Amino acid sequence: MKHKKFVVIFIVVGIAVVYFVLSSSSPKSAMVTATVGRIIDGDTIVLANGDKVRLVGIDAPEKDNYYYEPARERLRELIEGKPVALENDVTNSDNFGRLLRYVFVDGEFVNLKMVEEGYAYAYVVAPNEKYMNELIEAEERARRKQLVIWESSVHSNCIDAKINYNAKGDDEKNLNDEYIIFKNKCSYEIDMSGWLAKDEQANNYTFPKFVLLSGHTVTLYSGSGKDSSSQLYWNSEKPIWNNAGDTLYLRDADGKIIIKQSYGKR
Repeated sequence: MKHKKFVVIFIVVGIAVVYFVLSSSSPKSAMVTATVGRIIDGDTIVLANGDKVRLVGIDAPEKDNYYYEPARERLRELIEGKPVALENDVTNSDNFGRLLRYVFVDGEFVNLKMVEEGYAYAYVVAPNEKYMNELIEAEERARRKQLVIWESSVHSNCIDAKINYNAKGDDEKNLNDEYIIFKNKCSYEIDMSGWLAKDEQANNYTFPKFVLLSGHTVTLYSGSGKDSSSQLYWNSEKPIWNNAGDTLYLRDADGKIIIKQSYGKR
């Protein structure tokens, strides 16, 4: 009987030790409070102490892009001048020295609210995936309701896009083997002048004066060349499309969404 008791005690202690080791090795998030000084855009703020914070897991329109002002104003309404709680994920800061944080005000999850109301995209990048499911689901709800950045263009059912994102050989040296083929599926010509194509990293291309005839295609190359009725050039000095995965956004001249098309590990 004593031997059996000893075995049971040994097993319980062993389980406790394993649990302690696993829990100690797991990344822990720290929640701290701070006051918001000012709003830069829909996903970046400056705290009262001068620290810049990038709201992790989302991406809002940049300056001079469609919906920049509405997104910035909405974030200002939510948190400017207010005390907030900041929660970290795995990565502490980005390449620009901005703290990467989830932001809460009066118990409300601000990152999620910006996505849910259509002012920001869900932009979850490993290893910062703590609220991935919630953010992706919030974006889907906003898209279905066509809120703000997801307001649909009258041409949204007319354009197909095929992305060739992995150029042969060295992508850096073969920019024009990275391209998008746009096709007009509708029975009428479409004026694409002023339309905007972009990726997840804010690489933007604005279409010149251009009309795509019914049933025709135009190829947008990442590199340089001479524009024609069937070929356009981004004139980028670096590859645009991430081979591991990326998203194409196409908007009309009024900023309304035509295509959101992802590939890879998304």
